[in-house]
Order: sequence, then C-alpha cells, then structure tokens
Amino acid sequence: MPPVRLEELAALVGNQGMAALLEGQSLPAEELPFSLPPPLETAPFPVPDTGPVPTAEPPALTGGAPAGRAFDPAGLSY
Repeated sequence: MPPVRLEELAALVGNQGMAALLEGQSLPAEELPFSLPPPLETAPFPVPDTGPVPTAEPPALTGGAPAGRAFDPAGLSY
C-alpha cells in the first residue's frame, strides 16, 4: 500500500485501529519446545610442534623527536 494511502487509513482509524489491523494480518504466535542436540564424540586434531615463530625485529620508535603536522584529508586545518 502506498505511504499516502497508509496515512489516510491511519487518520481514519487511529493508532489503536492500525494496531488491530496489523495484529489481524499476522499469524498467531506458537510456542515450540527447544532442546540442545546431544554432544558429539570428537577427537582433537594433532598440531605439529614447530617451536617459536621467527619474526623480524620491529623498527625503532622515534622517541623524543618532534612530530610533524598530521595528515588532514578534508583540509580543515590551515
């Protein structure tokens, strides 16, 4: 239904009438039982022992050095 027609209908029947119309269109609520599935028999996956992972030394930080101007993509600072 177009929005204009919905506004006309709401003005005609009011909020309580619109709620009743929506409830009349929906399916009745059902309660269903819920239970968890039975636990599964699983075996752990073997993971080979590779030792420590070789990594590169991180670059040194510039401690105490003056910082430059920050990047301003929107051009808000002069």
